[in-house]
Amino acid sequence: MERIALQTARIELSRVVNRVTVGGERIVIQRHGKDAVALVTLDDLERLRELDEAEDRSDVEAAESALAEAERMEAERPGSGFPSLDQLRAALSDAPPTNP
Repeated sequence: MERIALQTARIELSRVVNRVTVGGERIVIQRHGKDAVALVTLDDLERLRELDEAEDRSDVEAAESALAEAERMEAERPGSGFPSLDQLRAALSDAPPTNP
């Protein structure tokens, strides 16, 4: 993956965009010598979105599975210390918001 300075990208924008769209290259643009952004094809961007969405779905499924397992364990052994899903929801709704 080639890296080019922002000033070079400004001067040669048309050529850089052609390298990405026609040649399928991925080009990193640097600002003040540090990687700032990447130019990729729309196909690459769509694949990144799909991966991100799949990861989000996987995280939700894992959380739901863990909660279901906790509820199952609580049902098998009442009073074992595992909160119910309703208790967790209530606790989360009362919690102050966190900064991302």
